[in-house]
Amino acid sequence: MAQRTVVVPEERVPVTSEADDVVVGAGSAGTAAAVTAARAGLRTVLVEEFPFLGGMSTGGCVGTFCGFYYREQNGDLVRLVGGFPAEVMDRLAARAHSFGPVPFKATAAVPYVPWGLKIERGAGRRCGPRHRDGARG
Repeated sequence: MAQRTVVVPEERVPVTSEADDVVVGAGSAGTAAAVTAARAGLRTVLVEEFPFLGGMSTGGCVGTFCGFYYREQNGDLVRLVGGFPAEVMDRLAARAHSFGPVPFKATAAVPYVPWGLKIERGAGRRCGPRHRDGARG
C-alpha cells in the first residue's frame, strides 16, 4: 500500500522569540523542565495551549503528589525526589497548601491544595489558542 500524504499550505509565521530550549506542554513535567532549563541559563520558551500551568495537577484538581516517598519495611518514609518537584512541594507546605506525607501501602501521598500551585508568581509565559484539525481555533 502506498503511503498517504497530506498537502499543507505554506504559511508565513513571525518569529517572536529565539530560544535555546522550547518545551511544549506546561503540565507538571513540562513546567519542571522549563524552569530547570531556565535556571541553568538557557533561553527557554514554555508553550502551553491553556491559560494556566500544571496540566491536570491544576486544571483537573488532582490534589496529590504520588511517588515522592518510599516506605521502608520499618514504616519510615524516605523522600525520593529532589530538585524542582521537591521545591514545589516544600513551597506549598510552607504556605500550608500541602500536608503529609500520608502513608499508603509501600509509598506515601502528599495531598495539596490545587489552587496553591496557581499562585506561584514570577514566570513569564505565553498561553495561546488551541489548534484543531490543523486550523487555528
